[in-house]
Amino acid sequence: MTTHFASIKAAHNVSERSIWRSVKVADPKLGKHVLIEYRPPLKSEVKEERVRASELWMRRFTKQPAPPSPSTDDTPPPPVAIPRTPEDLNTAKLEIVIWVDAKKFYIKPKAHKVWGTRGSDSIVVQDSRARGAWVVHYYSAVNYKLGAVLIVLVSGTHGKGYKPAKTYAPKGRKCKARGPTAAEFKDFIKACLKVWNDEFCETLPPIFSWDNTRIHGNYRDEADGWGSLGIDTETHMQLPPYSPDMHSVIELSHARLMHEMQQFINNREGGPGDSLEPYTESLGELFQATITPEWAKATTHRLFIDVLPAILQANGDYPPKKYR
Repeated sequence: MTTHFASIKAAHNVSERSIWRSVKVADPKLGKHVLIEYRPPLKSEVKEERVRASELWMRRFTKQPAPPSPSTDDTPPPPVAIPRTPEDLNTAKLEIVIWVDAKKFYIKPKAHKVWGTRGSDSIVVQDSRARGAWVVHYYSAVNYKLGAVLIVLVSGTHGKGYKPAKTYAPKGRKCKARGPTAAEFKDFIKACLKVWNDEFCETLPPIFSWDNTRIHGNYRDEADGWGSLGIDTETHMQLPPYSPDMHSVIELSHARLMHEMQQFINNREGGPGDSLEPYTESLGELFQATITPEWAKATTHRLFIDVLPAILQANGDYPPKKYR
């Protein structure tokens, strides 16, 4: 937040949300051209949970000094040792973490923004992509050792010529799902496990990390069936709410992939005969090419050496933007 913006907020005793709402009411078109990153203030209980999770993750995945001996159950744990270099990390454990998340984006070139005919002298762009009607939903998984693990198109993907390999319906309904479903997410995790087992055999179970979206269910609830896939407190990293910064490995993989994908969209000449297939094929190829093991390692190191310590220093609040 800039000093000028903060002074306006203080002078009028209003929130960031109300200022932005007033701006959009004054000029509705502004919302199409200005992106506001709004982060609501974190509640104290969420900050405490973020601190607990950060400490737990660092104790689990970084080298910590041995507890003093003898110790009892009443002895408080030693302070968390903050990693300074990659050598301070427990590489053997980091290698088995699989970060999972969903992403949605539109097949819309940024090279031109007008579509249609206006008079005989107009320039007509015969490009159906410019309408922004083609959209891709996907799940992806990233790992420290493998880099790109898996990327799969899911419900909600729409475009000319696209037909899903399998259709899903929202729970308790018969209509076609407009976005990823709980069954679809579970199928994706099963597919990740198959890739993992093919690579490392079943003797080395992975640790999964995904966010708290409702369709992901609760791995502690037997009714959700995660136990049958070996997902429990030992093989799942609980992510606190409102914590994309703690999930930066997969979040930054989306950003890196979307940058490359947008370049492909801009450079491709669309036309009446274009279809979604070249874009989905390119998405898979770019995912494998850009999310390399070297990139995954560097991003994981950043999470544990820079981001988590910054969260602790901020007492669970959001760290500076460079660490998100």
